[in-house]
Amino acid sequence: MSSITTDLSHVTEKNALTTDDLEAGGTLPDPLWDEFWTDVQHATPLMEAVRTVQVVSRKTRIPSLNIGERHRRNQNEGEWNENEAEFSTDHISISTEKGTVAWDLPQELVDENPEGTALADKILGQMTDAWSADTEDLGANGDMDSADGFENQNDGWITIADGEMDTKDAEGDVLNNDTIIQTIAQLDSKYRQRMSPALVVSSDQLLSYHYSLVDRETPLGDNVILGEADVNPFDFPIIGSGLWPDDTALFTDPQNLIYALNRDLEVEVLTESDKVSERDLFGRYFMRGDDDFAIENMDAGVLVENLGDPLTYLEEETT
Repeated sequence: MSSITTDLSHVTEKNALTTDDLEAGGTLPDPLWDEFWTDVQHATPLMEAVRTVQVVSRKTRIPSLNIGERHRRNQNEGEWNENEAEFSTDHISISTEKGTVAWDLPQELVDENPEGTALADKILGQMTDAWSADTEDLGANGDMDSADGFENQNDGWITIADGEMDTKDAEGDVLNNDTIIQTIAQLDSKYRQRMSPALVVSSDQLLSYHYSLVDRETPLGDNVILGEADVNPFDFPIIGSGLWPDDTALFTDPQNLIYALNRDLEVEVLTESDKVSERDLFGRYFMRGDDDFAIENMDAGVLVENLGDPLTYLEEETT
């Protein structure tokens, strides 16, 4: 459980919840849920790009469309087509795991902050930002077999793809044009044409790739320096995430990556308890939700492994 020790007087009203807003049992009412859900979806470029789904139970299925690759058939005059293409629906299994964001608000901070007790209500809004950041982190690094207490909450997209999705070995190279074009070519052309794949990498890998373009002294490199270029090598965008591991990349349509959250999100505020009294707290704040990660189509992606250390590459290139 983290402890708030910084001045939060700059917090805006956008996400300000109050304890009076909570329904019985702490479940967020519809207007606040809608605001929370929007904030989670738009928290980062990666979360904005993936498919987000609301579910109403811990174990459920969400629809997945499976459409035949070829649909046209010869049609004879006056005859019904007996060999029509099938249109079928399949389902993706969702099994959510409970997660909690918990913060302690020291009494001293409330007393010394210019906003006083009004700060306590705004802390609830800050928890939305914490949930969003941790969601992307878990989506990238989650592994239920990990010994890490954060990572073993749920399997993230990389763990789900490992062993199930086609892979490319980068053999220790950092992200470069050769690795990118080979990864693109490894994905079946029907997915490149019919979907909108992007390459998801760490922010440091993207930084080193940008520098490799700058080092070429081309007009594109100049635009990268000025921050005026969207670098979409070979017509496919790159999404950089500060929480994505440096040694791995994933090339797929971001809508192929699913984040599912149970609609019954709970928020609880404890202002009277033994721990509140013992620690001289104003209150203890808990946000609880059940969520899960999934990949719809394993054939529609390529997992890149064994990328090199981008910071080591930058150090070598700039010295």
